Amino acid sequence: MLPFSAPDERLRFLSLVAESAPDFVFVKNARYEIVYANPAFLETYPPEVRDSVLGTTTVEHYTPEAAEAFLRQDRDAFETGSSEVVETVCFPDRKVRILNTKKVRFENDYCERFVLGVARDVTDERLIQSALEEQTERFQLALDGAAVGIWEWTLTDNSQHFSTRVHELLGYPPDTPPDHFSQAQFLELVHPDDRQLLDDATIAHLRDHEPFDVEYRIRRVDGELIWVHARGQALWDNRGNPYRMAGSISDVTVRRQATDKLLAANAELERFAFVASHDLQEPLRMLSSFSGLLTQELGGELSEAAREYLGIIENSAIRMRSLILDLLSYARLNATQRRDHETDLNDALAEALTNLTGSIDESGACIQAMALPTVALDPDQATSLLQNLIGNAIKYRQVQSPPQIGIACERDGGTVRLRVSDNGIGIKAAYWEQIFEPFKRLGRDQPGTGMGLAICRRIVEHAGGNIAVRSEPDCGSTFTIELPAIAIREHGIG
Repeated sequence: MLPFSAPDERLRFLSLVAESAPDFVFVKNARYEIVYANPAFLETYPPEVRDSVLGTTTVEHYTPEAAEAFLRQDRDAFETGSSEVVETVCFPDRKVRILNTKKVRFENDYCERFVLGVARDVTDERLIQSALEEQTERFQLALDGAAVGIWEWTLTDNSQHFSTRVHELLGYPPDTPPDHFSQAQFLELVHPDDRQLLDDATIAHLRDHEPFDVEYRIRRVDGELIWVHARGQALWDNRGNPYRMAGSISDVTVRRQATDKLLAANAELERFAFVASHDLQEPLRMLSSFSGLLTQELGGELSEAAREYLGIIENSAIRMRSLILDLLSYARLNATQRRDHETDLNDALAEALTNLTGSIDESGACIQAMALPTVALDPDQATSLLQNLIGNAIKYRQVQSPPQIGIACERDGGTVRLRVSDNGIGIKAAYWEQIFEPFKRLGRDQPGTGMGLAICRRIVEHAGGNIAVRSEPDCGSTFTIELPAIAIREHGIG
């Protein structure tokens, strides 16, 4: 009830409300003429015509279509008592607005009928709603395209909500209700051997805020067992209690099957490695041993040509054994190797130099290295990488000068850039890529098996890095290796 008793006080109050309201308030008589309009309504007209609005239908200021729509709403209000519509209107001030307009019929003391209209500008609200709907549609299209299901879990009542893609993944019809499962019912679908894994991952996330990222098996409606990858994130209240969790789930069965096949292939490779390291090398040892015994037995009875032939046999056996060992090293660098190792390159370099002591002393090589960092690389592979690069620099040296080998590094964010430079015979640009291929040598008269740089590339690439060379004939070479960094160490070899 209004806090006014006198009619004139109530009238002044209602007039003040209308005059100050941001909504468009107007009154029309039975001839559809405007007999009252508040300032907000009048301000939609150019200043020069505002004084002429009262007493007119104002339809002359609008298009015929808009004018007919206004008059139709007026007729509906007079005939039925009210009308309501959401309309888009281009006003006389040339602004386009979206209005929620409601009209109500009333009578005065003389039984004359009028219509009170109140129009609220909902342009911003509708634009925001439209943008939200568009964003939601775009998000849904992205989810459908990515074949990822979305789930929500409300911890307060233990209810769950699943997107259509989750139902498809589990073999249920697309029209399955979003709350078809409870938490307990969903867990029944999880493979019994994986339920504890899923439970542990959930507890670790909710209690310890550990990332929820887990793969487990789940049984579809048709009985097929599939692998899924689930990620999620919880929300906690002000007291630190989790109350809601949401995330994604995707079918990774194909990848897991491929991984299983790869593991089987690696097991087969291990068996091959055993055979190669024992059975294949035994005939080579026999060739080398008996060629030596034959040389001792016959002694001076052998001709010069025979001695040469026996020497070729022995050298070929030695080279074949080196080739087998290099091939084994290359094959064992498979794609499933761990990347969580940490190696101080200073330690790896020291071991590589120890292994190359004979070559360094024989060639008179001078090796200078700055302090090196720690990288994400297996220690044995780090040693093999540096040993191959330094060994190549010594092997392919200039005849007239001893090898000068420099090892430098720089850190660029999370990457270590290692450079190994030499003053050797160099490499033509046409061969910069070929030298990293297995068994590739620049000439048949060149030493080695052609596997050293292939091994280097595989080591680096499996560690998440890359290797390249820049060189010029007779001017030396520079090999650049980029590897993930762990932490810079302050000491080094120089």
